[in-house]
Amino acid sequence: LILDGGGIVSENTISLKVETVSKVSWTIAQQFDSPQGFDNRLSLELQNTGNSEVSELLQLDAPSGWNELILDSQFVNLRPGETRSVEIGYNPSKSSDGVITVSLSNSDEIEGSTIEVQIDVLSNGSSDETTNILLIILILMLLSGGTGLAMFVRMGGEILSLIPDKVVQNLVSKNEEEVSSGVPCWICSADIILGKAWACLECGARYHMDGQIQGCSIIERGNCLHCDAEIDKLTEV
Repeated sequence: LILDGGGIVSENTISLKVETVSKVSWTIAQQFDSPQGFDNRLSLELQNTGNSEVSELLQLDAPSGWNELILDSQFVNLRPGETRSVEIGYNPSKSSDGVITVSLSNSDEIEGSTIEVQIDVLSNGSSDETTNILLIILILMLLSGGTGLAMFVRMGGEILSLIPDKVVQNLVSKNEEEVSSGVPCWICSADIILGKAWACLECGARYHMDGQIQGCSIIERGNCLHCDAEIDKLTEV
């Protein structure tokens, strides 16, 4: 504040201290389908939206047995406005869904320091197969009491008729041999099947055909995930 008059100048200075704001924001950059028993990846972006530097360690939490890990640097050092990627790897051991939690070590002092990502796990069908087998065993046990099974057969009944068609078809399809190529699909990381796959003519990336694995469809995505080529560049292999 300056007062100037009659040849006299009076000046007074007041210092104002800017309040420190520690704040970050998270964004899900890329999230693929998560088949049970296969390696998967989650891509996040972390931005310093406050006015002070953030220097912390990343902490990761996931359901038991998922083998979760941070694929890049665990240390975060961001100036105001800066952004960095955070790559998370995991392998869901069970078909049940779960939550992956990523946070900064000083979470109480930094606003928005934690993100929780819901992971929908695609079952590999092993639990359904076990249920079907148990159902068949139960039916046979009920009929194996001696006369029950004998009378049923003598009256012209067939044991397989007691088993639901859906269960029989499921068991038959499980027994059909399919030759794995050993080459992973770029969407779900599961091996593709020889003679039943797509290949990109531009880069050679392989994909499952629609209907082989639930939620795995390169046609719906519209572009090759490796080189971004259009889907008309795909060929059957």
